[in-house]
Amino acid sequence: MSTAQPARAPISRPASIEVRYLDEAGKPRAMGYRAAGAKDEGDAGGRRGTEGRQGETLELRLRWFGVHHALLLILCIWWDAIFIRTGIPRLILDYGARVAVQGLDPGGPKLVFVLLALLAYSAMCAGVTYYTLAGLLNRTRVVVDGERLTVRHGPVPWSPRRVVDTRTIQRFRVERVTEYRPGSTYDLNAVLAGGSTVRLLRRTTRVHARFAEQVLSDHLGLAESPPSTAKAVSSASS
Repeated sequence: MSTAQPARAPISRPASIEVRYLDEAGKPRAMGYRAAGAKDEGDAGGRRGTEGRQGETLELRLRWFGVHHALLLILCIWWDAIFIRTGIPRLILDYGARVAVQGLDPGGPKLVFVLLALLAYSAMCAGVTYYTLAGLLNRTRVVVDGERLTVRHGPVPWSPRRVVDTRTIQRFRVERVTEYRPGSTYDLNAVLAGGSTVRLLRRTTRVHARFAEQVLSDHLGLAESPPSTAKAVSSASS
């Protein structure tokens, strides 16, 4: 009896992912992607990734924006308006100047507690605003150029870029990340020679992770991992 894995159905391109093939000068040579057996997306030059790989650079662009970022934007406008109109930054700076420059008594426990609460509120506003701006503006770029696979995030600075030698990549693997909430997110990892892994995409949807795995595997001529290799990873360990 044959134990061969059944062929996996091709994944259609999600709207938030852009696929481009660049020539040696970095100019777009073809746009879009069409998996074998899938209907044409309507993109000129859409094709199976293994066609004409020689001398081409593959670029995947994943947009971060989601509906929750629009809701967070409304919340940030409200929070930041309160932060500015109440003069919290000026209160904190004036207090720090009086203690540091004039050598005044920092005050009793109640005053210190209030100032710590204001600092915590300021940090929360700054953190949520930064996260929201990143979600609204950022894209993840996965570029396969010769023997290098590079992952970058921008334009808002995020995690450092990652560079992987494509000659060491054995396959790509999608892993489910369990959360303390309904539903799951998925990571896309590159499995290297020797068994070590490098995370390429973090906390994305299953469709996005599977499509990226499909395109990258095609471009590098690698076999896609069978569905049974996907495993759950707890959020605490990821």
